[in-house]
Amino acid sequence: MTYDPRGHGESDKPDSEYTLDELAGDVAVLAERLHLSDVTLVGHSLGGAVCLTTVLDHNAEGRIGRLALLGAVVPTFLRMDGEQLGTPPRRV
Repeated sequence: MTYDPRGHGESDKPDSEYTLDELAGDVAVLAERLHLSDVTLVGHSLGGAVCLTTVLDHNAEGRIGRLALLGAVVPTFLRMDGEQLGTPPRRV
């Protein structure tokens, strides 16, 4: 199964900041509302960053069992001082 994230494809394009956290939260809510479990997330490019953020910050219920990152971008790199994007060193 795949879906169009907010602002992409046929999905609504709400007035939003489209942050990684917001997009990752959407993935988590989708899995919850569809009663999915043992989910495998596959993310490419920015989708990889969204999937990683979903696992790190929105997987308290353990719905996501596997993660595949294909050419993922931020936040796969360490966050540097003064930067907004990247993975905080404490997470690595």
